[in-house]
Amino acid sequence: MPAKPPHPNAAIIFLNWFLSREGQSVAVKAIGAGSARTDVVPEGVHPLFIPKPEEKYYLEIEETIQLRPQFQEGLKKVLSQLNK
Repeated sequence: MPAKPPHPNAAIIFLNWFLSREGQSVAVKAIGAGSARTDVVPEGVHPLFIPKPEEKYYLEIEETIQLRPQFQEGLKKVLSQLNK
């Protein structure tokens, strides 16, 4: 979230929705990666990308940079779902 969003209340509402079960379900389908939420079904997600609750995960800088285009495309899909 930007430090100074143009509409702070709207940004908070979006973030609350995005982190909700419904928002994470949309994100899982759009991005193709599992959610850290245990109540979100990882439907269609490769088992490699489903986080295990008992394990800790750390992304290295290179991995984060490599995943950025995929994440941005997934986020566009999530945002497009809001317009439906």
